[in-house]
Amino acid sequence: SERLVSLIPQVRRALEAKPTAVSTAQIFWSYSRCSFDERDAVLKDADTRLTERAIDLTADLLLNLVEAMEAIGRTGWSPSEALVQKVSYLLDMKRYDLQPGRLWRATKAFESLGVAPKLIPPLETRDQPAAAQTKRKRTKGE
Repeated sequence: SERLVSLIPQVRRALEAKPTAVSTAQIFWSYSRCSFDERDAVLKDADTRLTERAIDLTADLLLNLVEAMEAIGRTGWSPSEALVQKVSYLLDMKRYDLQPGRLWRATKAFESLGVAPKLIPPLETRDQPAAAQTKRKRTKGE
């Protein structure tokens, strides 16, 4: 935690250089696990950058990002509505890139953050946790 605090000036300069979405998400995840006040500026900078570049993240990385946003929410910091809307939209769009039974995790994280239901991607049968455990039954002739 002290190490992350000492790196804040360099991290903020790095974020000003507009790193890739993946690099920004890694910074966001790193600081999401901290609870010191100084991290808020880094999170705000990362939030802004991720709002711009979240489209570059895979569906799995978007899911991880939502879970990091939820973790941050438990420490009193809230992601911007713009980031929440962007990530929600992208997860809905990229849902079929996720393994069956995984999108519900994002839904639960959004609910924990207090996101309005209209902004949360609606779940299909394949998105439910049970879908990850059920195997497709074969019919005669297959």
